Amino acid sequence: SLNPRNTIFESKRIIGRKYDDPTIQNDIERYPFRVLPSKITNNNKQSTDTTTTTTSSTATTPEPAVEVAAADKPVFEVSYKHEQTMYYPEQIAAMILSTLKADAEAYLHAKVTNAVITVPAYFTDSQRTATKDAGTIAGLHVLRVIN
Repeated sequence: SLNPRNTIFESKRIIGRKYDDPTIQNDIERYPFRVLPSKITNNNKQSTDTTTTTTSSTATTPEPAVEVAAADKPVFEVSYKHEQTMYYPEQIAAMILSTLKADAEAYLHAKVTNAVITVPAYFTDSQRTATKDAGTIAGLHVLRVIN
């Protein structure tokens, strides 16, 4: 990548986990981007609405937002339009799902509102719930989350 500090990858490994999880702590050491505990970012003065969207030329993507209530969740710190911005893993997943939704709508020539999302079999209940939340943020009615 030309901009590794702002290129988020493997967010699926982090979604639905707590910042203190040993897996996350091990992974953080090798990421070029910053992953912080959300309790550090609680003083951030960004909007607390995680469902706000903006329309771009390719897809509807969620605006960055930080939930104050989630004190032990990991957040990604990136530079967005010359400002430090925090994204939860659910928001990253929602951006991906929004793009997939837009692509499906373009292909089908119809509005997509419902979705069935597949996740790896090893996902825990909290990871499944976080994935379902990402679908909701992306504007989808998640009918089911399956292996």
